Amino acid sequence: MRAELYLLGLPPKLLHRLLMTHVFSLADLLLCPNLAQVLHLPEEEVLSLLARARNLQESPPPLVHYGEERVATGLRELDMLLDGGLVPGGMYEVVGMPGLEAAGIAVRAAVSLMEKGRKVLFCDMEGNFVRDMVPASLTPLFLYTRLSTHSQLSRLLTSFDSLLPTPPFLCILDGLSTLMRCLPFTDYSYDRVHKVVETSLRLQEVANRTGAVMLLTNRYTLTGSGERVALLGESWSQTLVARVEVERGQEGVVLRVRKAVGWEVQGEVVAYSI
Repeated sequence: MRAELYLLGLPPKLLHRLLMTHVFSLADLLLCPNLAQVLHLPEEEVLSLLARARNLQESPPPLVHYGEERVATGLRELDMLLDGGLVPGGMYEVVGMPGLEAAGIAVRAAVSLMEKGRKVLFCDMEGNFVRDMVPASLTPLFLYTRLSTHSQLSRLLTSFDSLLPTPPFLCILDGLSTLMRCLPFTDYSYDRVHKVVETSLRLQEVANRTGAVMLLTNRYTLTGSGERVALLGESWSQTLVARVEVERGQEGVVLRVRKAVGWEVQGEVVAYSI
């Protein structure tokens, strides 16, 4: 049930305080006495938090419904880890340390899908300008857009259905964490984390409605203690079908997949064909 709490966009330290007080769900939160003392927050911020919790209880986000169909990406090792390919309507993430080719893997998958007649939308948020990687013969199926603000992304999602005669099958969001880092954030503000959750739910809603696959690239960063964490944070992972980790090993590029249930490593392979 703690996934409900992630939807509130709470910073990790506040979420930890709730869990330590045995608050594991929205219902627990609404019944928790002395919440201002538990969270060490002003009363007005607690009232705002409780209002968001009630709204979520009354109007929960739509459930994700995945079919049996899987569409092969054409990258042999990736398809093997994903049990045959991508599920229409699902959200996936490719994440690696800076310098590893998460965007390159996404584009290779896109090219393979376009060769099968699938339409692709590439949202460039980091200035990678990957159009040169797409063969000229496939450009009619490839829509490229450069996004530099979160409001541009919001407008794109609003008009997603009309971007092409039919919505793209694959939407690659390259570098979403770059946009999120530009949002305002203070120690006791929910703005950034809440916006991450809000964005993930909006992407999920568009994917569900259109049957498109959302494929995001992300990167790891190191904490002061040397722990490796994804820039978009753990609240983001609640809407993913799977996270594909990219790592450079002694034998080549290593792909590792973590699936939504439990987030343990579900498979690992050295990717010779990538």
